[in-house]
Amino acid sequence: MHKPMDTREKGKGASRTREHLVNGICGTRFSSERGSQMRLSRLVASVVFVVALGSAAMADGFDPSLLEYQGAFKTGSRYAGTGLAYDPSGDGGNGTLLTNGTGGGTWLYSHRMDAAPKITGDASALNKATQVFRNAWQSGTAGGGMDCVGDKVYGVSSDGSHNGKAGYSNLDGSAPAGYGGTWRLNPNPGRRIEDHVSLVPQNWVTTVLAPRGYGDYFLSCGGDWSQYGGGPAMHVYDADTPVDHDTNPGTPDVLPAKTLMSYSTGSPVPGWDTDDRWNGSAWVEMGDQTYFLLTGRKDVGGGTFEATILVYDAQDFVDVLDGVKQVDDPAPIYTISVQDKMFGSDDQLGGAVYLPDSGLLYSMISKGGSDHIVHVWKINQPKPDTIPEPAGLGLIGLALLGLKKKRS
Repeated sequence: MHKPMDTREKGKGASRTREHLVNGICGTRFSSERGSQMRLSRLVASVVFVVALGSAAMADGFDPSLLEYQGAFKTGSRYAGTGLAYDPSGDGGNGTLLTNGTGGGTWLYSHRMDAAPKITGDASALNKATQVFRNAWQSGTAGGGMDCVGDKVYGVSSDGSHNGKAGYSNLDGSAPAGYGGTWRLNPNPGRRIEDHVSLVPQNWVTTVLAPRGYGDYFLSCGGDWSQYGGGPAMHVYDADTPVDHDTNPGTPDVLPAKTLMSYSTGSPVPGWDTDDRWNGSAWVEMGDQTYFLLTGRKDVGGGTFEATILVYDAQDFVDVLDGVKQVDDPAPIYTISVQDKMFGSDDQLGGAVYLPDSGLLYSMISKGGSDHIVHVWKINQPKPDTIPEPAGLGLIGLALLGLKKKRS
């Protein structure tokens, strides 16, 4: 985890510098007009430098107070899929939200971003997004997590035999050329991949994964394996390049992967309960820091569940890659209940999508036979911590006044 900036020391140092400027420069007698002008210019430059130095200090990092609820809207998909993705090329380049479902087949739905989120306690009053298409989904990963990259939609699911699987489909519903079905990850995480998929930020791929030999691993996926997992899991993997597994030579049947987080019932994540479920994920960048978010539900006791967002510092995953930490060491830095925004006590967050350009986080509620509801939050960027400028400007004003009196 990143070491927090010690703003107290920076503030103390800045105060000492300003005090030195006041006592040392303003207290110097100006021997001539030319000398006074030179000293004045130095004073102005020094004060502006100190004020600018203070203004550059940033309140860095994620904080729950930066999460601002925008409301919710409905989609036209009505079946029990939990996947949510974003297609930037959809609707003529305006972007569309993608959902999945399993009623009467395996379907991929596309929805325009035309339904304004509304803050209301009445779900029937929500605006409804316009459906663009409903296509067959060929990924073989019915109803699980998914994300969209280019003209492909990548998904994960489970075959019911403790084997997770990953695949993809074209946006138009056709199977990609040469598509041979789904593949396991290698190493095989079992069913710890069936719930969520997210595109890893390119900057993290470039600066973290690539130097460590994982530059082709552009997706993350994971699952909690219900009561057997000990907590959520997360793996990064190369979703485009199935390779031969050594037990089945000549057949590309696995996708190269690297586990960055995985628990067990013997070594669970702190606060784990067997009824916790984590169905969605998103990567969020803030300045030079990266965070990994999980959406789902948390068992808070007494048979009560709350829609919840977990926030992880991605530095934990860097430490796992470097062998400093083990895969069961990462733990959320924030557990954020958002149950007060839900419409029913049994609502649990499903798939998630984060759009960095707008700073909007989407997460879907999925119930069989009813419209999917998408909740929206704005993740605000930290604001600068500034040294008040009037003090610096006052010093400049006093110096100008002194020079005017000197000339007169």
